[in-house]
Amino acid sequence: MNKTFNHIALVLVSLTIAITACGQPSNPSNLGEVGDVATTTPEVNENREQGSQTEAAPPPTEDSMANEDQTVIDGSLFWSEAHDDRTGVRFAVPCFWQVNLPAVDPGGLGAFSIRNYDEEFVLAHPRSHISEDEGAIKIDMVYIQPSTFGVPVDVSLEEFAQSLTDDEFSELLSTEQVLINGQQALLVTSRDERDDSTNLYHLFGLSTDLVLLFSVWPQSALETPDVQGVLNSIAFIPEVNVQIPQMLPMDPPLGVPASCLKGFESTSNMQDLEGSLSCQDVDDNSAEALACAIQEALLTRDMEALASLMSDPFTIGYWGSEGGYASPMDMVNELSRNRLPADTSGLTFTDDRSMFPPLQGMPPGTMFGPDVDVALIIYSEGWGGDGGGAALLYIIQEGGVYTWHSMVYSHVHFDK
Repeated sequence: MNKTFNHIALVLVSLTIAITACGQPSNPSNLGEVGDVATTTPEVNENREQGSQTEAAPPPTEDSMANEDQTVIDGSLFWSEAHDDRTGVRFAVPCFWQVNLPAVDPGGLGAFSIRNYDEEFVLAHPRSHISEDEGAIKIDMVYIQPSTFGVPVDVSLEEFAQSLTDDEFSELLSTEQVLINGQQALLVTSRDERDDSTNLYHLFGLSTDLVLLFSVWPQSALETPDVQGVLNSIAFIPEVNVQIPQMLPMDPPLGVPASCLKGFESTSNMQDLEGSLSCQDVDDNSAEALACAIQEALLTRDMEALASLMSDPFTIGYWGSEGGYASPMDMVNELSRNRLPADTSGLTFTDDRSMFPPLQGMPPGTMFGPDVDVALIIYSEGWGGDGGGAALLYIIQEGGVYTWHSMVYSHVHFDK
């Protein structure tokens, strides 16, 4: 093995150790794909042709479930643009994310992090151990100068990726040329031999002697809308503009302030919803009985029971953004991880249409098109990490059987 390349490989190994120390579980589970809103690392096809080039999938930009007359909230208002003046790298981040660019860096360009949580969130965890299911996301941007390690300045990204895995701890599985915001990049997939985990990261050739490495913790967050929004916004060529995402950012982890998202709320005289469904004297095998079962499972955070009540696949829409579908177990994992508070006992429910949000004049029963036979809609508040979100829950009838077909989620109380 080339000792120079081994030296470079230690950079990636050190980064992996640092990320693991921030709370990555030793054996992350594969939670499966959530339709168009995948929340897990895609499976690796070790037989795919290396060196092929594809256009990276851009983040969702508009509500695919909205009709043409519906006004869609401009999610770009809730993103900020960041600049690293030392290198000219620019990118967009959700408005409440922290970008830790060094003001003075006498020791070299080094690395900086982008994360959706603050220092108080870290200190609230013993030994700073943050588990993956808390919704925390950390992006590491690492600058590496090949010449520092004696690697030729004109080395290709593929050769550089090989150097990063040229040691006893890691194995290069594949490389794929991709376009990020119209710029060449390399998607690298490697395996950590110590725990048999799979890691994906991107390499950008900023110049003949400067490479940017983009990696994410946890790995399952790579396909989330927020991380894809940051990734696809990156601009390092002067004539390329930062692509500001059009979708609303995801909720922060529980307890992390995100006051800038409150701008999504509109002024209304409607008060917060209180109370729950009345479940006395409801007929068995009715839409109301199913609604009561959903309410009970949510209030007690019984995810297994919740999954048993869902259609397969189950559909979710995001107010002002895109939606997707997944199996019931994958969907309850998505809800538990990203859409429900830690304590769900404060959720409120009603089927009284007068208590529903205005929905910009759209009849709630038309959200999923005319072919869906909606039997009952439940409006629920108290969702999201901070309890400030809401959801519409859709029960349909198919062949005389009632099932929980879908839901629409909002970071806030829709447009109340």
